[in-house]
Amino acid sequence: MLTLLLGGLAGMAVGFLHFSSLHRVVRTLLSGQAAAALLLQLLRLLTLAALLVALARTGPGALLACLAGIIVARSLAIARSART
Repeated sequence: MLTLLLGGLAGMAVGFLHFSSLHRVVRTLLSGQAAAALLLQLLRLLTLAALLVALARTGPGALLACLAGIIVARSLAIARSART
């Protein structure tokens, strides 16, 4: 039960950072700094992948809870960007 809770919370935290940092990637790319944008994008993806791999090793429940947290974070990020 604790692994489900921690997986969900970790998914929400990393998911929120992942989707929030997308705005920064776009701004960096539009400012003409393609190399920096690519590096930031790689960092975003590697962070998310590392969390998913770590939680997959703990079991399917933690991985599914993490994915649910990421989906919730995505919904919150979309709602937040719609307000601005």
